[in-house]
Amino acid sequence: MPGIAIASTPREPDSCAGRTNTWTVDQSTGASYDATFYSPGGESILIEIDHPENIGDLEIYVSADKSDPAPLCSGASCDGARAEFVSDKFSLWFRTKGARATADDAFTVTFSCAATPVIDDEAQASSSALSGWSSDISSAVGNAGTGSGPTADGFFFSTPVDEATDGAPRAWAQISGHNYNGALDGSGVELTLGVDMEISPQARAGLLLSIGKNDFEGADTISYETVTLGAYLNADLKGGDFSAWAAFAKPDVTVNGVSHVATRKGLGLRYSLGKELGAIYLTGFGSLDAASETHPDFTNTRTRGSFGAKATWNHGSDLEPWVSLAVDAQKIDSDGISSSFVKPSLGAGLSYRGANHRLSLRIDYSYLTADTTDTALSLRYSRSF
Repeated sequence: MPGIAIASTPREPDSCAGRTNTWTVDQSTGASYDATFYSPGGESILIEIDHPENIGDLEIYVSADKSDPAPLCSGASCDGARAEFVSDKFSLWFRTKGARATADDAFTVTFSCAATPVIDDEAQASSSALSGWSSDISSAVGNAGTGSGPTADGFFFSTPVDEATDGAPRAWAQISGHNYNGALDGSGVELTLGVDMEISPQARAGLLLSIGKNDFEGADTISYETVTLGAYLNADLKGGDFSAWAAFAKPDVTVNGVSHVATRKGLGLRYSLGKELGAIYLTGFGSLDAASETHPDFTNTRTRGSFGAKATWNHGSDLEPWVSLAVDAQKIDSDGISSSFVKPSLGAGLSYRGANHRLSLRIDYSYLTADTTDTALSLRYSRSF
């Protein structure tokens, strides 16, 4: 296979910030290219491609010494990919396989060396607060239930408080305490109130009000005070339980004593379906939620998909213990830096049902960001009238 080799001139390790190598790739024939960069550390290579739609079988590899190459990316995903230095010498190369028939489908690949972006404490805190906020609302709304029959939802069992109260207005309250550990340590508390009513025999709609406070400690001291307004829907759908919510808030954010107001909005969907398996009621569930938070200097966005299962014992009785396991896939764009990760989340709880009320206690362990965990303890009470 024909190839072209281009290497940088060796020099003493120093900052390579601002240095670039650019190649134009004619995919009518296969080709390979390589380059070597030097750095004292704390830097990375950013890959940019001018026409990613023209990429065929492109593969990019990275290595500290070329003896053990590791694939960095392939195809269009290479546009915007970043590779961090693992030593003071960094080799990077790619190859194509002649995936296009003519030179008209050429594209350029640029490797640029710059300081590795670092998410500061304020952006880290925003990511954690945003993730915890949407999780609290999603759980509280899902737990409201439709009131039309026993259903199970996500981490929480959702069921009518009493068949005789179907169609009656219902109010509920949930308070959650959070302990954050990782990139930033901190704590938080969220009180969520809701009221809903029947809009059809299979659905209930309601409004929610949530008041929260979060405190983070790192190089900076950061606090959030947030009042949230939102609306939600619970419905029976094809034998399972469906919930949806949308919410808006204007958090007061204080960083090292200096305050500003951010704008936060989010929405979420959840569906679950359960089945009796002997003494256990097993529920499969999936959810998708997205939220964004805009500050004067940056914007944070987050998308999360979650899939898992929950096992409930003594299903249908007054006292029901349960455990759950899920896999959460998240994508966060924070201060212009993107990250994606897949992490597990665990839950356990106990639910008590009375004649026209229900009391639930739970504990959850999950990841707010790739390196920040959240341990949450929540108490919820609902009552029909």
